[in-house]
Amino acid sequence: MKRLFPFLLGIVVLTAAVLACNLSAPKTTPSPWPILHHDLQHTSRSSYLGPASPDKKWDFEIGEGGPSSAAIDSDGTIYVGSNDHRLYALKPDGTKKWEFLTGGKVQASPAIDSDGTIYIGSLDNKLYAVKSNGTKKWEFPTGEIVTSSPAIGSDGTIYVGSWDHKLYAVTQDGTRKWE
Repeated sequence: MKRLFPFLLGIVVLTAAVLACNLSAPKTTPSPWPILHHDLQHTSRSSYLGPASPDKKWDFEIGEGGPSSAAIDSDGTIYVGSNDHRLYALKPDGTKKWEFLTGGKVQASPAIDSDGTIYIGSLDNKLYAVKSNGTKKWEFPTGEIVTSSPAIGSDGTIYVGSWDHKLYAVTQDGTRKWE
């Protein structure tokens, strides 16, 4: 319970920051599922119909699964973090496109920017920006682990909470805007 409080505090602070900054989702979302719970309002609703039958289409074995939810890019690429310190990019047919190695477990769900950049937090105290080809764009150090999913503002600012009790606003080039 002691470690849960900073996480809950981060959610409250992040929610307050989103409201204070008057962030809004773009009128059209380029990705079918760009962030945790689909949109900034966390509706968990998609405009896409589900499968016609409940048959399994494919599966992909991750070395050491984790609590990360997937994000889906406009080209159908599925991004998911894992406890094996990796962000996986999977093709729509379930085959691996690439993997990106971080210095710690990836338990936060990824967020995809309109330019295709994927943002992920890691238990190595960093926020990463990964290009759509799987190469690192930049990394941003925080004071503690990052288990919250990044949120992307309408101006491109990336917001992420850390267990150091801070909410970080990071520019698209990886520099601190404020904390």
